[in-house]
Amino acid sequence: MFICLFLRDLFCVCFTRAFIILFYGIKLRRSLRRILGIRWYDKTSNVELWKATDQESAEVLLKRRRWTWIGHTLRKLRDNIARRALQWNPQGQRNRGRPKKTWRRGVEQEMKEAGVKWGSLEAAAQDRAKWKQFVGGLCSTSGVTKA
Repeated sequence: MFICLFLRDLFCVCFTRAFIILFYGIKLRRSLRRILGIRWYDKTSNVELWKATDQESAEVLLKRRRWTWIGHTLRKLRDNIARRALQWNPQGQRNRGRPKKTWRRGVEQEMKEAGVKWGSLEAAAQDRAKWKQFVGGLCSTSGVTKA
């Protein structure tokens, strides 16, 4: 999947999701280390940094934001362009080789891991409290090492 960032309307720079998570995580950790006054010679691991600041890792934070946006979009009218884009399936032939990991495939993989289908997501998204509970369970960090 490619995400385009428009810089001053002059050109478009495309980044993969993995690069954005990595870049955002690096910037976040660097800022937290500056705030806490941790230097490079202090040998503090990222896990200790997350525990000291009680912050989520960049991957969990972006996953939570992605699912919050999906819930927001599923609450829109059926003829809304954003909602139709969620379920759009492009037609045609792909190039040879391993299929590219698209945004939709990433979301479908997370749904498969959680054991939910699109129909149940649409029903859950209509109730905001239920959706927040679903996203909280999907993006929980209990038992997962923050790194």
